[in-house]
Amino acid sequence: MKNFDLIVRSMKSLAATHMPLRKYTRREYKLKLKPWMTQGITSSIKHRDYLFRIYKRSNYLQISNVTKKFRNHLTHVKELAKRKYYEEQFFTYINSKRTWMFGKNKPSSFPKRYVDGRVY
Repeated sequence: MKNFDLIVRSMKSLAATHMPLRKYTRREYKLKLKPWMTQGITSSIKHRDYLFRIYKRSNYLQISNVTKKFRNHLTHVKELAKRKYYEEQFFTYINSKRTWMFGKNKPSSFPKRYVDGRVY
């Protein structure tokens, strides 16, 4: 038993040294809560923020228009991604108890499904 405890302690020590547990940053944690946010959307958000910084420094009308168009386009893309994610989740759980658990967390713009004249 003593040898076993020694082996377990040494394994835990090695694991802590070579494979330390890392906590999520706030940004990573928030992204985990939003599974529809893809890598492309997050890089577009960074680009949007970059354009906004340039706009605030320069105050040119052309940069303002580009920034606003990109922001509006990105907002539209995020809404579509979120809607698509929830549609896929809903149709995955159709006719199941999990559908109703999922339905409690749905957004207000959740799509409806018509089957045999009934709304699901």
